[in-house]
Formats: sequence, structure tokens, C-alpha cells
Amino acid sequence: MASQAMAAQDEAAADVAVAKRVEAMLRHEGLNLKGSSDTQAWASPSDFWRDASYRATWYSKAIAYWENDAEVPATVDGVLGGFASLDAPDVRASRRFLTRARDAAGQSGAFAAADVAAGIGRVAKHVLLPLGASSVDVLEPARTLREAACAFVDAVDTVEGIKVGGSAAKCRFLAAPMQDWAPSSSSYDVIWAQWCVGHLTDAHFLRFLQRCRTALKPKGILVVKDNCGESSSTDDCFEVDDADRSICRGRAYLEALLALSGAELLCTALQPVSGEEAFPADIYPVRSYALRWVDDGVT
Repeated sequence: MASQAMAAQDEAAADVAVAKRVEAMLRHEGLNLKGSSDTQAWASPSDFWRDASYRATWYSKAIAYWENDAEVPATVDGVLGGFASLDAPDVRASRRFLTRARDAAGQSGAFAAADVAAGIGRVAKHVLLPLGASSVDVLEPARTLREAACAFVDAVDTVEGIKVGGSAAKCRFLAAPMQDWAPSSSSYDVIWAQWCVGHLTDAHFLRFLQRCRTALKPKGILVVKDNCGESSSTDDCFEVDDADRSICRGRAYLEALLALSGAELLCTALQPVSGEEAFPADIYPVRSYALRWVDDGVT
């Protein structure tokens, strides 16, 4: 028990240290540091990561939420929080962005991919496999979603004019939480992490980015697509979801963490609020980032 308490203290110290580095970057830009949830408010990211009442249940409450069939059915509507209508415009934008990012990285042909925190494999089925993935590791820690993923990926239908499905044989379905995932070196051309990095603490986010760096092949890319509040001197720089234990970082906060990882930004895109790729204007902005790391001898 003493060793567990010490480990928890070390993790809290690591998160606070990372948050303080982010805060210094945000202060330099004159941006607000405050955050809130439906029930509480915090003066800064480091203040939030010191909050033991959240830290103690950060991951356990998240997995309990996603394994609750009543809260999150193993369907497209379930994994999208009741917004199944977002699937089509999301798929359009993601396919276009992945093509753009692979071109920018100098990739061509078939590619090996990982779909991180994949739910039922929606991105693997609708984006990665249709665009030429030869193999996809579908990584999902929630048992209920993972157990449904193989049948979902294999079911044949048409999404945005492209026949999808029948491809479960190209996938491995793995129980791998992001904070613990330890991929082999040089395994993937594309790692896709959508609507999931908010479940990582700051220190675990940086560690996740470094493990992605090691796992990518030469010319490999990481795509992070997530809710991302616009940054200002008045709006909260982060918002916390009390129910599923996730944090929506503002754009400056998120981009500061990406910068701390040493990643090179290949391209970025904001999900539009008009046109065929439109998301509703009254939800969080959603932004995509394609990242790579240059070979500087760091492993």
C-alpha cells in the first residue's frame, strides 16, 4: 500500500510539473489558465492535476463509463455519444485529412496502422482500411466495445460512397489502454488517435506521444483528432467532464503539449461548420493534427 501511495504521489508530481511548463507557455501568450467542470473550478491546469478527488478515479471512472452498456451502447451512435449524424461528415473530413497528411509525409501505397482507443473500430472500418491500410491494430480497453468491434468491422455496408467491411481479418483487436500501451519499435506508418487524448493526464499524454514516436516507421505519422476549445484570455483553458473523467484542453494547451513532445506539425485542419463535412456550430470545435518526429537520434 505504501508503494502504491508513493507511485500515486510520483504521478501527481509528474502531471503538475508538465502542467507548469504548459502554464508558462500560455502565460507568455497572455492566455487564461482557469478550468472548470459542471461541479468544480480550478485556477490552472497544475491546480487541477493536484486535485486528489479526481486523480484517484481518473482512469477507473473512465473505463466504468465506457463499459456501461446503458450509457455507451456498442454502436456508432453509442461511441459518438448520441451523435451518429457526425459519422458521415467526420469520415469525409478524416479521409481527406489522412490523404493530405500521408502525401505531406511522403507516404504511398499500403500502410500499417493503429486505431487507438478505437471503440468498435469505427475509424479502422470507415477511414483506415478503405484508404489502403494493410493491417490495423484496433486498440480498445473497454471490454464491451472491444468484443463488438470484430463483428462491426466485418459487417459489409457503404459509407460515404465507399464499400466498407469484410476486413476483420486485417485487424488485431487488442485490450490496450493508451496510458499503458507499449507498441513495438517501427511498427506503424499511421497511428490514429481520435476523441481519446482527453482521457490521458498531461504526463501520460507526453509519454504516449513519445511511445508513438518510437512506434512509427520512417515517414510515419501520428494523427490526433480531438475536441479543442479555441484559446482566448477570457474562456476556460480547459473543461473537465465529471462523468467520463476526460479533459477538453483548449487549443493552446493541447498544442503546447504537442510541442513539448518535439513533434513536427505536418498539417492541421479544423472540422468545418458548413458544407458536406460540417459539424454543428454549438459543439466543441474539432481539430486534426498530423505529427511526425525527425530522426535526431532520440529513441
